[in-house]
Amino acid sequence: MRIVLVNDTMMQHPIHLHGVWSDLEDAQGQFQVRKHTIDMPPGTRRSYRVRADALGRWADHSHLLYHMEAGMKREVRIEE
Repeated sequence: MRIVLVNDTMMQHPIHLHGVWSDLEDAQGQFQVRKHTIDMPPGTRRSYRVRADALGRWADHSHLLYHMEAGMKREVRIEE
């Protein structure tokens, strides 16, 4: 599954989806590096692929505590 993130803020956002590895892509969709956390500088758009094979309920959130407290978190469900 491909996920596309857009950071239209003036802040850095380190985004982490639990339960999967994230394969970061370049602008042409070519694999760059496998990561746990996707760093989102201000004004950027990044795409990455995940293999959604770990069934369950997973957290998707910013790694900055004050961002999570402000609501930058959600639950992702991977189902059959």
